[in-house]
Amino acid sequence: MNKEEFDTAYEKLTPKNKQALKPFFAGDSDTTIAETRDVHSSTIRKHIAKACNIFGIKNEKNEHERLRNDLVELFAKYKPEYVNPEIIAKYLGGTLPEMKLDHPEGVVSLDSPFYIERPPIETICYQEIEQPGALIRIKAPKKMGKTSFLDRILNKVKQKENYFACLNLLEPDQEIFNNLEKFLRWFCISVTQEMEIHNHLAEYWDEDLPIKTNCRNYFENYVLDVIDKPLVISIDNFDQIFLCPKIAQDFFDLLRIFHEYSNKRPIWKKLRLILVYSTEPYIDFDRNRSPFNVGVLVEMPEFNFNEVQDLAQRHGLKAITEEEIKKLIDFTGGHPYLIRLAFYHLVLKNITLEEVLKDAATESGIYRSHLIEYLENLTTYPELGQAMKQVITANQPVKLERKEAFKLESLGLVKPKGNAVLPSCKLYVEYFCDRLGVEA
Repeated sequence: MNKEEFDTAYEKLTPKNKQALKPFFAGDSDTTIAETRDVHSSTIRKHIAKACNIFGIKNEKNEHERLRNDLVELFAKYKPEYVNPEIIAKYLGGTLPEMKLDHPEGVVSLDSPFYIERPPIETICYQEIEQPGALIRIKAPKKMGKTSFLDRILNKVKQKENYFACLNLLEPDQEIFNNLEKFLRWFCISVTQEMEIHNHLAEYWDEDLPIKTNCRNYFENYVLDVIDKPLVISIDNFDQIFLCPKIAQDFFDLLRIFHEYSNKRPIWKKLRLILVYSTEPYIDFDRNRSPFNVGVLVEMPEFNFNEVQDLAQRHGLKAITEEEIKKLIDFTGGHPYLIRLAFYHLVLKNITLEEVLKDAATESGIYRSHLIEYLENLTTYPELGQAMKQVITANQPVKLERKEAFKLESLGLVKPKGNAVLPSCKLYVEYFCDRLGVEA
């Protein structure tokens, strides 16, 4: 069973199944659980057996313990935070199932045990995407897990056998962004390719009509007309359009029209949109002719203490203390990528957190590539470097020019505080104070 199959099965558990499983994995006996729930112990055994059946674990005659062995092994692999080490020792001989240690760079695969949910944003989006004409905006700085989260929303869509089209604005050539007609034709063709339906754009594109009207007609008279189920269009790296003011407002207009038509024309209720971006637009535009003040905005937060503790357990770091976790959060600001990279190296090199943090803010530490990448950004664009210098040398929130503030926020180097910004974490303060030639 892979992670996706495990999650699907887990959702089928009833509240009573879970009420029996939780104390079982904590180490309580059937009798103790039964007394707590004021039921007979046979009822608890039935709930655990039912859970095993949901997970595809068949109970052979006189193999009660083997059935539970398999259940413990599954949860130890995909929900290790649920399982007391004593239960692992009892049922698995003290060993965790073999764990593949994925590098934190890139998207967290659907079957990875290292994806950490951040309630309630998953539930909000899973429910919202079911609504006719939905528009979801997912906003967070780089490497916060936006694309991994998007993949999980789209996986829910796929499970319901709905249509979906995953677009990424890093893909088109620059010349496409310089011309509205080329861009919208790319948009229309890309959607049909992703849906695996025929491209009939030539039949619906009328040179005598406005470009946006042609795009809208193509969706209304063809794309949405030929399908009998909802269509979800996701646009990752949506903030790339901010770099193209010539076409940005027109595309904003079009997406706003698509969304508002769901309240006017039944066929548009089939369409749901997901926009994924790192920062608010820093270009001049009409907010009332855009998707930025409609739909549902989900801002992905940093990891909190419980989530970091959960991730540590999933890495098998049973010895890490609460104080060490707090220290790591304080140093990284709870940034998911920075936290996970630290745990990756703790496991890979079998070293202590103290050893990791000792030179973490230098170019010989574990964050070397990450820090150098950001330094190159700040040196390539001197106005950003100067803005960052202001932020790390101040002892209070700093008001920056709108464009610089939004760009630094999109990189994750600063976080907003009212109309001003603060450094995201100590790691960046220590590193950039040294590399930009200032005193902390």
